[in-house]
Parts: sequence; structure tokens; C-alpha cells
Amino acid sequence: MAEYRRSAQSRGYRPGRVDQSNLQRMREDSNRTVQNMRQRAEMEISERRRSLAQQKEDQPLPGGWKKRTSRSKTKTCGTKSVVCN
Repeated sequence: MAEYRRSAQSRGYRPGRVDQSNLQRMREDSNRTVQNMRQRAEMEISERRRSLAQQKEDQPLPGGWKKRTSRSKTKTCGTKSVVCN
């Protein structure tokens, strides 16, 4: 005599198993990528700071700059030049 038996488990979604070695390799790759990105960002920041320091060093002193420009301030009125105070 044959009996009808329903399957023991439902036929729902069953994801496949992922090998732990694959997960570990993916973690290592992502950690290496993050480390490279951080290193590149730190290098760019240090380069910007170095460049800014060089620009500040190359600029003339503010006191001397003001004295030179105050002598050369002129205002043109028609065809005459007049010194501004």
C-alpha cells in the first residue's frame, strides 16, 4: 500500500553556502583597499600642507608690502595722476 507523504521541508528559498576562505580573502582585499585609500589621503593632505607652507614662505612680508603699495597708490583724474591718501 502506497501512502502519500508531503515533502519534509518546504521548497522555499535556500541560499547556497559560502566558503569561509572566500570570505576571509574578500575581507583581506577590502582591508587592503581601505588601507591604500587612507594612505593616499594622508599623502595628499601632507602634500597640500607642504605646498601651503611653501607659498607662505615665498610671500613677501606684509609690512613691506603695505609700505611699497602705499607709495604707488595713484588715482587717475582725466589726464592727470593724483596721489591718494
